[in-house]
Amino acid sequence: MTLHPRTLAFAGLLLLASVALAGADRAPGPLEAGLGGALPYRIGPLQVWIVPEPEVAFLCGLRLHRGPGQVVLGCYLAEQQAIISPPNVYVLLHELKHHLEGRWHP
Repeated sequence: MTLHPRTLAFAGLLLLASVALAGADRAPGPLEAGLGGALPYRIGPLQVWIVPEPEVAFLCGLRLHRGPGQVVLGCYLAEQQAIISPPNVYVLLHELKHHLEGRWHP
């Protein structure tokens, strides 16, 4: 049985997301003060912050310049290697995609 490369890539991203949501290897990071003392989940060098949606919009809005009417569901902060996401696996996978894009990320 041969698996399609997209199937393997999706399975890998799903595994990373499940590890992040499960709380593997929690350690404090530079964003801790702005998140009420919460600890991030860690995936290697990547910090993953799972916070309620209103906080996501506020925290990402402070760091990203968005036009009026644009909705921010989550964000990837390349300089800090951090993801801020609500407890939504689809948003988390989207932000993980930005992390994996590396230097191609605008």
